[in-house]
Amino acid sequence: MRTEARLLRLVRPYWGLLAAGLVVTFLASVLDGFVLVVLIPLLKNLFGTAGELQTGSTQLEAFVDRLMAPLVGGLTPSEAAGRLVVVLVVGLLLKNSLSYLSSQITVRAQEGLVRDLRTRLFDHLLTLDLGYFQRTRAGQVISAMMTEVDQTKAVITASLVSLFQNLVVVAVTLVVLSQISMRLTLFTLAFVPLLVMLLQRLVRRLRRHARARSKERGEVTATVAERIGAIRLIRSYGEEEREAAGFNAQTNRYRKQVIRTQRFSSLTSPITEIFSGFLVILILWAATRPELLGLEAPLAPATIIVFLMAALRLTSPLKTISSFPAVMALALASAERIFQVLDEPPAEVDRPGEGEARFEREIVFDRVTFRYGSGPPVLVDVSLTIPKGRVVALVGPSGAGKTTLADLLPRFHDPTSGRILLDDVPL
Repeated sequence: MRTEARLLRLVRPYWGLLAAGLVVTFLASVLDGFVLVVLIPLLKNLFGTAGELQTGSTQLEAFVDRLMAPLVGGLTPSEAAGRLVVVLVVGLLLKNSLSYLSSQITVRAQEGLVRDLRTRLFDHLLTLDLGYFQRTRAGQVISAMMTEVDQTKAVITASLVSLFQNLVVVAVTLVVLSQISMRLTLFTLAFVPLLVMLLQRLVRRLRRHARARSKERGEVTATVAERIGAIRLIRSYGEEEREAAGFNAQTNRYRKQVIRTQRFSSLTSPITEIFSGFLVILILWAATRPELLGLEAPLAPATIIVFLMAALRLTSPLKTISSFPAVMALALASAERIFQVLDEPPAEVDRPGEGEARFEREIVFDRVTFRYGSGPPVLVDVSLTIPKGRVVALVGPSGAGKTTLADLLPRFHDPTSGRILLDDVPL
């Protein structure tokens, strides 16, 4: 099953929350567009140009004038501006209240997913064969449990909420822009692919370095966990300086990787700001040339200001939408590492048809052979009988298989061949 499908199955318990969050997000985005529209009559009253529609007025101006006529009709410009300010403040309060509510709903859903995934991963780790923990560094397991699980919540924040929110913002803003001037809107959008191309190239490099940083972070975590567990051995052999030097080199590699990642991450904001400034100049230049826009007269100052504000608002959601593939790729890469652990087969506890073992007489190792994975055999054709109450010492050089033989009894591992019997009952 594809990683995306497996993640969607985990998200299924939170569809109700997510649906509510998307509805609230949609309403907040519509109110965002409404606030922009209300600025037109407010600015016209402040500039003293309210009243009859002038030559060069747009369809949006005519619609807003008709919409606001019952509210501000017959009032002086200052009185009308006062009422419009109240409408604007109410709109802003409602919009931001809905945005806050949407974020809280999203947090509940994404943290629920993280909790479920982390609990499932931990429960599965408890069932794995001991050989898995001997093959896998403890730090990598901890990294999967903490860091990688946290990364997967981007599936909700990036795809199911943030992407939808930004698409709605773009759609509402484009409606406002097109109603002011379709030609000026198309002129503005013609330069957007340039920003998207620049950011995509940046994001590809950022993704590559972010993956390398994640790997280095896992290695640092693994080293710390292992060295703390072996602190007695390190001090017994006087290896403090060597271990400190090795860890310093490792953290230095991680530092360099973080710097490389941050180098590309920090470029996003300056590129966006430079592009926004360039776009403002172009819009002002085009807005003062009515023949370019198919109008009889230049756009009114209030309309130009609203158009600029709306056009600049497109920058952030378009940047988020363009980075969506990279964010999802990182989240799915983390999910793949988690599912690799979840796909590890659990240790076999009870074989079908086996009865309950009772230790009354003896333990028998019957021609037991064992190897770790595909490595060479550690035990070969070992036969041993241990009567109950007898003290038995396993003697041999390091690596002879003493610990392995003892680990087979509580079934930390299963024999590659042969049997272990407890009062004639196979373990």
